[in-house]
Amino acid sequence: MATALYLDSSAIVKFYVHEPHYQNVRQWAESADILATSEIAYTEVVSAFSQKVRSEEIGWDYVSQVLPKLNQLWFGRLAVVRIDPLEAAQYVLSPTFPLRAMDSVHLHAAIAFRSQMPEYSVMFCSFDRRLIQAANTYGFRVLDEDAAKRGEPLKV
Repeated sequence: MATALYLDSSAIVKFYVHEPHYQNVRQWAESADILATSEIAYTEVVSAFSQKVRSEEIGWDYVSQVLPKLNQLWFGRLAVVRIDPLEAAQYVLSPTFPLRAMDSVHLHAAIAFRSQMPEYSVMFCSFDRRLIQAANTYGFRVLDEDAAKRGEPLKV
């Protein structure tokens, strides 16, 4: 079965910033047949770059170098999933795993993508604990910090 990898914003940032486990994310992405994310991810990733500039982890020069690469990914290999905000809101209200607004959008987008692409085995990549818990609950195979530490490949 073909494999798809849904990436939340925390995973996409690792394409461009050498954070822990960035190499794992790159390897998983290279092994996937298709990559997907939510329509909000671009804004979140750029916001993360800006935050890293303010905390002096990276400089504006670096951001100006990686933005064209982000654009290439966004308009190239990445399937951008549009969501219904009313449906995404249901995950914010969940007593089991209360998600922040943008995390609920990512969860909804991944679920919608999986239902639209039944011929793919869809994996979920995130480094956000609450979002990982929610994705596990919805039956996703999650590639996260623990999977990276184990050296888990995308395809098993």
